[in-house]
Amino acid sequence: MNILIHTNINLSKTDGALVWLINLSNKLIEENNIITIFIPYPTNINNFLRNILDQDKINVLDINRKLTNKNIIKKINDIAINYDSIIIRHVDLFKVFSLTNETFKKTIIYALEEDFDNVKKIKNNINQLWVQTDQLCEIYKPIIDNIRITPPIVAYYKLNEKKDSNKIIYCGTLRDEENILEMIETFNYIKSFNDKLYLKFCYGKIHGTRIFKKTIENIINKPPNRISFVENLSLIDTHRELANSTYAIFSRKKPLIIKKEQSTKELEYQYYNLKILRKREDMINLVNFDNKKETKL
Repeated sequence: MNILIHTNINLSKTDGALVWLINLSNKLIEENNIITIFIPYPTNINNFLRNILDQDKINVLDINRKLTNKNIIKKINDIAINYDSIIIRHVDLFKVFSLTNETFKKTIIYALEEDFDNVKKIKNNINQLWVQTDQLCEIYKPIIDNIRITPPIVAYYKLNEKKDSNKIIYCGTLRDEENILEMIETFNYIKSFNDKLYLKFCYGKIHGTRIFKKTIENIINKPPNRISFVENLSLIDTHRELANSTYAIFSRKKPLIIKKEQSTKELEYQYYNLKILRKREDMINLVNFDNKKETKL
């Protein structure tokens, strides 16, 4: 099958959304499909393509200027005849504009909870709706008949990396929602009680307020002892970092169960049998205070 995937994901910086696109593309290629990616603005595609298993079966449309939602819809309608199926993860498109009925018939929408109002406008015109969880399925059932629960696709590499019992890792976007600053502060506290533990951040981008970004950038430029940052690794190199770690940070201010989503990051951590640190106390419990007087954090 020839499949068109439209999304507004930035291909040049690795984050959870790009990992989703990479893993989906590779899975569809493994199933003997030909993939075309449509991003509505000029973007560097090298970071994306280096993670694709068979580049002969994927194409990224050449867009020389940023397109408006109206022009995006027109483009999809114009080229839809060339594809057997169209997958869209950019539901803001449908606030005002709409695809033709013929295009909708071959369209799959990938939706999160915040997309509900826009999906409601589409109703049952689409071929199928993809959601991550049962909870999301229940939300969309009243307005969409054909719903498929599609958990995040995870790339499972068979790696034989030796575990480092002192390595704590975080993989993903550096953002305040992930309690990044709190975990750095906690590690700076516990490292004096264990001179072997170290913390490594593998990230693609920094997201948040100007103050948060500036604070993180200052830490990256002058990292504390035994804390390191690596930017924009390939997917397989990121998995090597995961495979040889023992502990992983997964600490969010808003639990996923409230957002009705499932995290690719958490699934990857579980695949490599990492001990997940969800709060400050989990990290503090890694050290033995018997030989040193504990001071309050």
